[in-house]
Amino acid sequence: MIRTTSDELVIDSNYPSTGEDPKASYVGFKVFNTSNSTAYTDVSVSITNFSNPAWGLAGNQPSTIFIGTLLPDSSRSVYFYVYHEMIIGSICDITVEVADNN
Repeated sequence: MIRTTSDELVIDSNYPSTGEDPKASYVGFKVFNTSNSTAYTDVSVSITNFSNPAWGLAGNQPSTIFIGTLLPDSSRSVYFYVYHEMIIGSICDITVEVADNN
């Protein structure tokens, strides 16, 4: 799995304290099946353990996205909508895990 979006989220440096800038951004990941012969079923991607309490999932989004079957030599992209604090330089570590039914 790789992250497909920037590890830096956008805020407008002119308005960080007024709350007029974006309060949420999409964070994307691409999941790969590098097997030549095995299809993985019931594949899901979960995002958890936000290290900063001012960050989390926005828009009532569930923490797990189900992507179904991942065929051999294929990939799927997933995106999570994440809210974040409006402080320049704010840091938040997260855990992203891929699971399947195999």
